[in-house]
Amino acid sequence: MGQEANETGSIIGFQISIFDLSDTNAPKLLQRHVVENEENTYSSSASEWDFMATRVVNGRLIIPLDIDNWEDETKAFHGFAVFTVSENGIQEECRIAHKVQTMIYPMVDVAPDSSVAGDSGTGDAIAGDVMPGMCFCGSELPRRSMIFNGNLMTTQGSTVKSTDMDTCAGVWELDVSNENATNTNCCGYIAY
Repeated sequence: MGQEANETGSIIGFQISIFDLSDTNAPKLLQRHVVENEENTYSSSASEWDFMATRVVNGRLIIPLDIDNWEDETKAFHGFAVFTVSENGIQEECRIAHKVQTMIYPMVDVAPDSSVAGDSGTGDAIAGDVMPGMCFCGSELPRRSMIFNGNLMTTQGSTVKSTDMDTCAGVWELDVSNENATNTNCCGYIAY
């Protein structure tokens, strides 16, 4: 798993590859599947850097998947994808969307004698500069998948979902965010 690139080295999308390793000194590419390769779109998976986010069971690959399009938000996806994987091909079975938490940056005035760089572009804070203060809210579950009684359970952000592995239909969903938090700096999340 990783990023597919074109002949000039520009990244064109997240890809999954299958190799024949019968000769470990000469691996052979058997199959490659690019999840998306649309213009103005970026795709990635936590599986690229977190091996515990990946699950392989009964010829299926289950991975977190993020797709963002900076011109059309309706093309965005955040959640998990299930693929059937074999030496004959890689086929996407379904996607399981999860809510995505967002960070809100409240603007904070910077004092003239502050050593914190503001937005003046000079690297030195001056009176009237504002500095983003990060606010992150709710629970942050790791991106994981598990199988219980034939159902796929996925965790991400503030949601836990159960999905029927045969039909890809949702079974149940649990939101673990703390909606009754007393912290007034707490922000919400956006569901894609």
